[in-house]
Amino acid sequence: MQRYQDYTYQNAFFVKRWLHQRRYRDTLRFVKLQAQDTVLDYGCGDGYFLRTCAMVMPAGHLYGFEPDPDMYREAVRITRGTGITVVRTLDALRGKVFTKITCLETGEHLVDRELTALFANIKQLLAHGGQVVISVPIETGVPALLKNTFRILRGHIPDNFTLLNFWRMVFGVSIPRSTPEDREYGQYIYSHMGFNHRRFEEMLKQHLRIKGKRYSPLSIVGAALSNTILYACMRR
Repeated sequence: MQRYQDYTYQNAFFVKRWLHQRRYRDTLRFVKLQAQDTVLDYGCGDGYFLRTCAMVMPAGHLYGFEPDPDMYREAVRITRGTGITVVRTLDALRGKVFTKITCLETGEHLVDRELTALFANIKQLLAHGGQVVISVPIETGVPALLKNTFRILRGHIPDNFTLLNFWRMVFGVSIPRSTPEDREYGQYIYSHMGFNHRRFEEMLKQHLRIKGKRYSPLSIVGAALSNTILYACMRR
């Protein structure tokens, strides 16, 4: 089984590797951590972002939630001995609140029902006056053209792929998502094809107040030539 880092921040293709490493650095700047913060990375994957945070604040203030059993085991292994706490269930966080919550590259994999539950969980875990930073990929316009061409050339073709859907994504027209997988912790959509950050943003606005946005790797160019969009949010 391919490890998370092998297809993200340690990818053999230098452009993809750089883009993922850059979004982590951009997120760290955007979240503006303080030494007194308590931080939860919701859907922490293998714990890489938490280890990045530990370079600028006490590791004992850092928590990760990861429901996927394989990812959870990898996160526990990688963060062992650092002081970072990684849990697999939300029950393990009962009674805790956090001044900063991050949720990075997670929302695009969820069906609407589970995305709504994610927003509700985040609000419950957020301290009064706390901030949430959420990132999702940009899968429209030029980014969609480049990303989906790369995926097709690599043989990563989801069940909702057609040439018409390929061009619909480029022009920002909604298409059906690929079939979600039933996993022990819920339904999971592996493919990004059909994800639209604008639709995600409309759902996000129903639950949290968006204070600001940043684009990665170059915020100045906006969504037109960016890989990722980050939202800074507070309670409504």
